[in-house]
Amino acid sequence: MILVVDDHADTRVALARLLTLHGYEAAALADGVEALRFLESHTPKLMILDFNMPGLNGHDVLRAVRCDARLRDVPVLIFTAEDSEQRQAESRRLGAQGHIVKGCPHTYDFLLAQVRRYTANGDGAAR
Repeated sequence: MILVVDDHADTRVALARLLTLHGYEAAALADGVEALRFLESHTPKLMILDFNMPGLNGHDVLRAVRCDARLRDVPVLIFTAEDSEQRQAESRRLGAQGHIVKGCPHTYDFLLAQVRRYTANGDGAAR
C-alpha cells in the first residue's frame, strides 16, 4: 500500500486514482496528523508527502517516520510545489528518497517511475 498525504483534495484524489489505475493499493489522507495516526497501525510500502500542509508539514511527518524503528526504512517521496534548492536539500537530509515538484512537465510520469523504483518486488511488478 502506498500512503498519499496532501491537504489539497484534488491532488490527493488524483494521485490515489493514478496509483490505483497502475495497479497499486493507495490510501489518501489530508494532513500530517491523520498520517501519523494512520501509521500507528499501518506500514506502507511507500509514502508520498506534500510539503506544505497546515499543522504538521511533510518534513514534520518525515522526521517522525525516520525516528520510528518500524517505519524508518519506508521510502518517502516529497511531492510539492516548492522547487527551492534549500527545500530539496532539507528533504534529502531528512531521509526522503526524492523531491518531486508538482506542475512540472511530465510530473506524473516521473512520479510513477519513482513509485515503480521503490515498490518493485524483484520482478518489477507492483505490490
